[in-house]
Order: sequence, then structure tokens, then C-alpha cells
Amino acid sequence: MKVFIDSNVLLDDFYQRKGAEGSRQLARFCVSSTQHEAWIASHTLSNAFYIVRGHASSKDVARSFIRDLLQWVEVAETTKSDANKATNYGMSDFADALQLAAAEACAADVLITRNTKHF
Repeated sequence: MKVFIDSNVLLDDFYQRKGAEGSRQLARFCVSSTQHEAWIASHTLSNAFYIVRGHASSKDVARSFIRDLLQWVEVAETTKSDANKATNYGMSDFADALQLAAAEACAADVLITRNTKHF
């Protein structure tokens, strides 16, 4: 099963937000499973780097976060066509539309997010 993970879930543990334990369990599940793969959008990497760097005030911490993430996730390849599809989804947040387009591009079976309002 391909499990597509929205960036808000990935940042839960770093920020120790409410729900962080569930996000950690999801990560452990994907890491330990031979039948389930974790996937993210490519723009999640740059967004997460920017957010973590700003919070930690450290590029080294942000790089470490990205390196750790890349140990257990795959990155969905998206094209101009996928971005064009995202513009037609009618979603209020374009970043969320890009997440959905990336999930479709990698043929994800499920999209995990805490942002149910936008999806």
C-alpha cells in the first residue's frame, strides 16, 4: 500500500504538536513494513526545510530533518501536467491541491492529513 503523507503530519513530531504520537506511529509503521510505502510531495521537502529552519534557527537542524525523512519516504514525481490539474481542483489552498496531485501521481492508496477541512 502506498501511504501519502501530508507535510503537517510530518512536522507533528518535530513541533511536539497534539497528535504527534499518532504521527510517530505512522512513521514507525511505514519504516517497519515491507508492504507499505510512505510517499511525500517534492515540495514538502523545501517547505519542511524552510519551516524547520525558521523554528530551530539552524540550517543544520533543517538538513538533518530532511536527511532523516529521506531515509524512510519516497518522493512523488510530478510534472507540469500534474500542476495544471491542481489548478483545476477548486481547492482553497493551492499547496493542498499540489499535495493531492502528487498523491495521484504516485498512485497513492491513501492520503494521511490532519487538514481534513481542505481535503
